[in-house]
Amino acid sequence: MQKFSLIVTCKGRLMHLRQTLPLFCQLSDTEVTVVDYGCPDRSGDWVAANFSQVRVVRVDDDAGFNPSRARNIAARDSAADYLLFVDADIKVQPGAMDDINAVITPDTFATIDATDLGDDLRGTCIVPRAKFEAVGGYDELLKNYGMEDTELYARLLDFGCTVEFIPPTAFASIPHGDDLRTTFFPVKSIRKLRLIAQFYQEYAGVFRRSVNVPQLELEDREQIHAAASSLVEQLTAASDPRPGAKIGLKLPVARPDGKVGGDMEWLFELTMTMKPKDPLAFRQKYQNPLLYRK
Repeated sequence: MQKFSLIVTCKGRLMHLRQTLPLFCQLSDTEVTVVDYGCPDRSGDWVAANFSQVRVVRVDDDAGFNPSRARNIAARDSAADYLLFVDADIKVQPGAMDDINAVITPDTFATIDATDLGDDLRGTCIVPRAKFEAVGGYDELLKNYGMEDTELYARLLDFGCTVEFIPPTAFASIPHGDDLRTTFFPVKSIRKLRLIAQFYQEYAGVFRRSVNVPQLELEDREQIHAAASSLVEQLTAASDPRPGAKIGLKLPVARPDGKVGGDMEWLFELTMTMKPKDPLAFRQKYQNPLLYRK
C-alpha cells in the first residue's frame, strides 16, 4: 500500500486538472483520487479515459459545490496512512515529497509556508489519516469558498497535533480570478464569505475547547453558523460599523466521560462582539457598491 493518498476535487476546473493531474501522478509513493463533484466538464470521464491508475469518485447529488464534503467522501474511499489534499489549480513537482517526508509524522500535519505568496497554496495540506478521522475531517457546514482549511488546522492543533511548514519551492498555483473561485457558490463576495467562516471558526472553537472535544455536534454547529451569518449580515449592512454586531448563544453540550461533571448536563452561554479595527476601511470595502457584491 502506498504511503500517501492525494485527493483533488474538480468542478468546472478541467482546464486546470489537465495541467496538474500528470504532475500528481508522478509523485512517489502516492495514490491519486479525483472527485468529480457534478463537474459540468465531465472531468471524471476525462480522467478515466486518460489515467487508468487514478481513482475517480463521482458526486452527483448536489447542484452546488461543497469542497469539504468532496474531500471527506474521497478520504473515506482512500487507503493510505497520510492524506494529501491539493486543489486542481496547484502544480506539484516530484521534489515536494522529499520536503513532506522530512516533517510528517503520525502526530504531525503539514501545510505550505506561503505567507508571501497569498492564499492560493494555503489549502494544500498533508494529514495523518488517524488524526483526520479523529477530529471529524473537514467541517461540511463550511460549504462556500474559503477557510475550511484553517478551521481543520485549528481542530487538529487543539487535538494535540503539531504543525510543520514545508517550503513552497515545489508548488505553483495557476493564476485565475475570483469569478472562477465563486462560480458554484451562491454568495459571490469572497470577503463576506471569509468573514462568516472566520467568526464561525472562532465562536465554535470557544465552545469546543470549553468541553475539550475535537468537534461539536452538527446541530450545535448549525446554530453557530446561522448566528455567524446573521452577525456578518448585520455588520456589513450597518451605516456605522464602529459599534460592531453582537450575538449570544446557549448550547447544551455533553461533557465527556472522565471530565469533572461528566455525568451532568451543561448549558454553555457565550456572547461575542465583532467589530472592525478600522471602521473607515471596512466601510469602504463592504459598502462601496463597486467593491461589495451581495
